[in-house]
Amino acid sequence: EQEIAESRTKRSNNSFKLLRINIGEEVSFLYDDTIVATVIDNKNKLNLDGVIYSVTGLAKKILFEKFNWAENLHVNGWRFFTKDGVSLSDLRDQIENEEEN
Repeated sequence: EQEIAESRTKRSNNSFKLLRINIGEEVSFLYDDTIVATVIDNKNKLNLDGVIYSVTGLAKKILFEKFNWAENLHVNGWRFFTKDGVSLSDLRDQIENEEEN
C-alpha cells in the first residue's frame, strides 16, 4: 500500500538543477536538433535567439510554429527537449531511479 501511495504522490516540479544541467549548457529540441537553446537559470528558463522562455513555453511555440500543432494544446515541455540524446523527462526518471538504488 505504501508503494501505491508513494507512486501517487505528486512529484516536485522539474528543474535544471534537479537534472544536473548547469547554466550555460545547451539543450536540443526533440524533433529538430538544429534548434538549440541555452539554459539560463537553475529552474526552467531557456534562451533561444536572445529571447527568454520557460521550457514549456518554448516547446509550445516551436510545436505550434514549426510543426503546426494546436496552439491551445497542453504539453509537458520537458518531454520535448533533450540533453545528450535523452529527453529531459526521461533524464529525470533516470536520476530518480539512481537515487532510489
